[in-house]
Amino acid sequence: MIAEANNFMTFHEFFLSKWQVAGCWFAWNARIVSIPALNDSKYIGLSVYNVVIMCASAVSISYILSDQPDYLHLIIGLLVILCTTTTLCLVFGPKVCSP
Repeated sequence: MIAEANNFMTFHEFFLSKWQVAGCWFAWNARIVSIPALNDSKYIGLSVYNVVIMCASAVSISYILSDQPDYLHLIIGLLVILCTTTTLCLVFGPKVCSP
């Protein structure tokens, strides 16, 4: 059962990483768009960097706190909320705050 779950997670992470690489490629190609409202490539790049850092933090914390599941779920949940909020603020914040 655990081997099947590990295989599923490996496939899932591989599949999601392909989408993330595709998103980075689109953001890189869209950096010179002449329409100012669509030129968000810098913020998308920062969002991808944010997700990578938060995921690396979550993986390292999960190895450290593997014997304390309560704290593990608390910290991983907070990292997910922080990552999501930061990504939303990076992508939509400049559009909301622009005159």
